Amino acid sequence: MLTAPVIEIFTSVQGEGLLVGERQVFLRLAGCNLDCLYCDTSHSAPTYASLYSSDTRDHSPEKLANPLASGQVARLILALIQQAGASLTIAVTGGEPLTRSDFLAELFPRLKENKQKILLETNGILPESLARVIQYLDYISMDLKLPSQVNGARYFAEQKSFLEIAAQVPGLYLKVIVTESATYEELEDLLKITRVLSVSPPIVLQPVTIAGELGVGTKKALEWQRKLAKIFTGSC
Repeated sequence: MLTAPVIEIFTSVQGEGLLVGERQVFLRLAGCNLDCLYCDTSHSAPTYASLYSSDTRDHSPEKLANPLASGQVARLILALIQQAGASLTIAVTGGEPLTRSDFLAELFPRLKENKQKILLETNGILPESLARVIQYLDYISMDLKLPSQVNGARYFAEQKSFLEIAAQVPGLYLKVIVTESATYEELEDLLKITRVLSVSPPIVLQPVTIAGELGVGTKKALEWQRKLAKIFTGSC
C-alpha cells in the first residue's frame, strides 16, 4: 500500500472557485513542483499530519505520524463524512497533489466505492499525472499560472496538454489568481491555449489573499472581468 505525506485532513466550507460555500472534506498533501510568489503553504513534509474532527478547527488536532497509507487516509476521510451525516465532496489540494499521482491512483478507487465526488485542485502542468486519475474526478479546479507569478517561467505546452485531458471532466473550471504584478496581456496570451477545447470551461478571477487579507484591489479584478466578458461573450 502506497503512502504520502499529508499536511491536514479537515471539513470546512469551500472558499474558492465554482463550489464556493459548499461544505467539503479537505485532504491537503505536502509537496509541490512550483514556487509561486504568493504561495502560503510550506513545501516540506511535516512530521505529523493534522486531523481535525470539527468544522471550526478551534481545537488541537489529532497528530498522525507521516507518511500516511492510502487505506488509512480513505478511512479517515470517510469517517469525517459519516460524522457530518451528509455526502460531502472531497477536495484534494496541496501543494500540488498530482506530484503524488501514484498515491492518488490507489486512494481514489477506495473513495469511489462509497460514491463520493472528488474535486482536484491543481496547478495544471502535470498532464501525464492527471491522465492516471482522470477517471475518478468529478471536478477539476485548474489554476492558470501566469509567468509573472512563477518567476517568469512559461508552461504553455504543459497547460495546453493538461487542458486537452481535463476537458473530459464536466466539472472543469479555470482559476486565475489576480496579483499586483500580473498583467492582463499575459492572461490574454495564456488564454489562447483554451482555443484547442471543444468546450468553454468557466473562468474564475480570484484576487490574491495575503494573511487573510486581499493583496490586490478589486478594481483590477473587475477590469479583467470586463475585458474577458468582451472576448467570450461580446458584452461589456
